[in-house]
Amino acid sequence: MGAIKEIKLPVSGQIAQVRRPTGRDIVEAEKLAGKDSGDRAYNLALISRVSVVGGGTIPYEDLLALDAEDIAALMSVDLGFTESQPSPS
Repeated sequence: MGAIKEIKLPVSGQIAQVRRPTGRDIVEAEKLAGKDSGDRAYNLALISRVSVVGGGTIPYEDLLALDAEDIAALMSVDLGFTESQPSPS
């Protein structure tokens, strides 16, 4: 499944573990965010699918209630998993 990254959330102080997303996570995040939502809602939905905070999964609605700085910390981890890779030559 890939590596799990662990960070300490800056405001709450909780430990978060973020795993690499799967195709299923991507599809479910699209459903959670809704068709007409923007990239931010999709990214937050994806984070809710792949993150464990304080030992438990974090539902989308609970993720939205986190402090913005904690959300930013989680988003920075997620972006590291989904950056584009160069095409093979």
